[in-house]
Amino acid sequence: MYERREVRPWVLVLGVLACSPAPARAPAPAPKSPQALPTPAVAPLFEQGNASCEKRMATSLSRQTTLAGKLDVLEHACALGCAAACDGAGTLLRTGPSEPRSDERAAAYYERACTAKDPRGCIHLGELRERGQGTARSLAGAREAYDAACELRDGDGCAAHGELLEAEPPDLPAAVAEYTRGCALDSGRACARLARAHERGDEVARDVARAVELYERACELEAASGCVGAARLLQTAPEGADSARIERLERRAVALAAQSCNDGEAQACALLGDAYRDGAGVEKDVKRAARLYALGCKEGVEAACEGLKRLPVTTQP
Repeated sequence: MYERREVRPWVLVLGVLACSPAPARAPAPAPKSPQALPTPAVAPLFEQGNASCEKRMATSLSRQTTLAGKLDVLEHACALGCAAACDGAGTLLRTGPSEPRSDERAAAYYERACTAKDPRGCIHLGELRERGQGTARSLAGAREAYDAACELRDGDGCAAHGELLEAEPPDLPAAVAEYTRGCALDSGRACARLARAHERGDEVARDVARAVELYERACELEAASGCVGAARLLQTAPEGADSARIERLERRAVALAAQSCNDGEAQACALLGDAYRDGAGVEKDVKRAARLYALGCKEGVEAACEGLKRLPVTTQP
């Protein structure tokens, strides 16, 4: 199931790229020649904190009307040491149109962002390493990047690390520990995974009521799969289905998945395809489901490819 992963908006980018002015000093004697004055070093913006450099980026980026202009601003800010700008440049290069798109350059920018302790840059770097996009495929490298994000207290990094631990090769105890840690850091993605563990009894006591509680918390934290999981379990509740509550959850899932799919998250497109296929939270539209599955499948999402195969041939895009 897809968990909404934040793609940093272009509002991240440089307003005023210059750093804070240095403290006032006593006047120095006039140099004998122009060469006698040393060129002042520019302190890295990220040393002032990413929040500071993000604020400085906003004005300059808002004035840009083209992707090329935005990319120039991001690259310049990254060169000055703003970690958030490095992540922003990587995301633009990764998700932009074909002309500037480059997974190789994106991976390089994400690595710079992660080195400068930007957790989202670490997560994005881990994704590329896991898939072998723009860099050699390395599960060990992906785990390292996800763990770095988790250590920086980004719960989605813990969730991504747990998913990798669960998949290749499976280490359920370690995965559940990461989900628990990520959920405590308010990651909807991690809470949804922890809910699934309680639903199945994977390394924790099987507890459907606890699973529903965690799925709903994940939904509140904007994880579409949390909304889907809660709605699914509530449909089979022993005391009977709460139709109004289920409908609210399904509509919430559609809204979250649509937003993320529009942001280029392929797994969200697959989840949205399920909703249109089943008419869950939205009017049933099998042809639209096929188009959404095709988008996800093109990006390598296995669930989307399987969903597309199960649809009638006449609906294929």
